[in-house]
Amino acid sequence: MAAAAAGGEGGRAELVRARLAAEEQEALEAIKGDLCRWLARRDVLSLEVVPATFLDALDSGVQVCNLAGLVQEASIRWEDEGKESPVRVPSQKLPCKPIKAARGTPMFLATARDNAAQFIRWCRELGVEEVVIFESVGLVEHSDERRVILCLLDVARFAEKVGVSPPEIVALEIEIEELEAQVLEGDRAGGEERETPTKEEIEEEAEEKGEKAEKEEQEEDEVEEKGCSSEGNEEESGVQGEEKGVDSETIEESKGPPAKRVKHVSVTGKTGAATTPPTCRRKISSRDKLRSSGEKDTVDKKVMQCVNECTCERTIEVHHCGNGKFTVSSNSVSIPKSSLITIYARLLSDRVMVRVGGGWETLEHFLLKHDPCRADHLTDQKAQVMKNSRKRAREL
Repeated sequence: MAAAAAGGEGGRAELVRARLAAEEQEALEAIKGDLCRWLARRDVLSLEVVPATFLDALDSGVQVCNLAGLVQEASIRWEDEGKESPVRVPSQKLPCKPIKAARGTPMFLATARDNAAQFIRWCRELGVEEVVIFESVGLVEHSDERRVILCLLDVARFAEKVGVSPPEIVALEIEIEELEAQVLEGDRAGGEERETPTKEEIEEEAEEKGEKAEKEEQEEDEVEEKGCSSEGNEEESGVQGEEKGVDSETIEESKGPPAKRVKHVSVTGKTGAATTPPTCRRKISSRDKLRSSGEKDTVDKKVMQCVNECTCERTIEVHHCGNGKFTVSSNSVSIPKSSLITIYARLLSDRVMVRVGGGWETLEHFLLKHDPCRADHLTDQKAQVMKNSRKRAREL
């Protein structure tokens, strides 16, 4: 019995690891696609590259050396315009060797490794994090695509600081940094420091918001019912309005528009200026209705849909703060229950990506790490598939 239980736990852990690995690859693919579009721009390298040919287009080392030269030229223009460079770009031109031998030959491999080594040396001088710098063979022999992607992403961050148009994912990082700076500036302007709310405070606020939302929804339903009945008795209501000296339009205006749940709320500080909401509004629950279904899905709606896929009692608690910002109360045993995780959700190539700390991951990857009951759903799905397979086998 104990052995069976241990086997079940082992199978569950293995399934979770496989799913996490698959989601990590999804995030990497999204970043790779973004880098391909960046490298293909006319103001970057005009390189004909797609995700399927990413390493093939770069493995000679020539194009990465050209990228280094692009950043060097941008840095020189930046300084010539009298702007102070926020980074020190190595100015020595890379001795890149042209490729004359056929791909895969010893001569090709040797020349490509030399070019890659020059680019790697330049990256270290630029200040690229050592943890993402690849080895020459990782690029030339296609054995370390992950580090190649992350290294070029870091180079793109440095390039943006000297005026090179960044990839979309770097632009999203800048946007998030600006939002955080606005919050800090609003705190200083208000003359007070806003502290991150505790889990208990958010739950209390969420409960109050939920009760208020339910009351508003009931009032909205009553308004709609009254509207339907008034349409059926239009002439009668018109006569009554004339008798009272008030027309039907004035009646409707006095009632005001139907109440709606507001998810994006700007907060006005002491200075009177609208600022980004410093605290979270309320918990996302299955009661949330996705209104305006004809509109294009926003990242907030996609997050809500993904979170609401889990409806059990142990569901992860996600609170919306506005501007794609959320706080999450993790169900992971490795994280204290009282702690909250702040994330920013953004769309990248139709994938919902989550910015946590200084890195990116898919929303599904993040939720699977912090909401263990999702792993139970994976196990249940696998068990159902195996059960159906055994049933079909018996029928045969």
